[in-house]
Amino acid sequence: MSLDMFGQIDDVFETATVTRQRRSDGEYVNGRWVEGDAVDTNHKANVQPTSMREREALEKGGDRLLDTRTIRINDGSTSDVLDTDTWIIPGLSGVYQTQMVDNRPTRNYCKVIVSLIDDSPN
Repeated sequence: MSLDMFGQIDDVFETATVTRQRRSDGEYVNGRWVEGDAVDTNHKANVQPTSMREREALEKGGDRLLDTRTIRINDGSTSDVLDTDTWIIPGLSGVYQTQMVDNRPTRNYCKVIVSLIDDSPN
């Protein structure tokens, strides 16, 4: 008998290839900070809306959150996933910024909570 999860996973459970964007190390040039190059990494991940508890915890920080998602990375090295990374999620428009990272590389566990970057003026 093999494991079969068909019918056990709800509709908001989605596996996708998400793109993590980060900046390589920058440096000071003539007294001014120059950003490093953008580095994109693709990861297979489960993408879900955040729970009400997670969203309430994030909103206590006072930030305006438009759309929040939970990303659980399923492959690749996660040891360099940082809270400064941004994410592109297929099927969703815009770029998402990291709000919280729970990264345990020794246990192959990485959960990232992201929110849509608000480009509108205050």
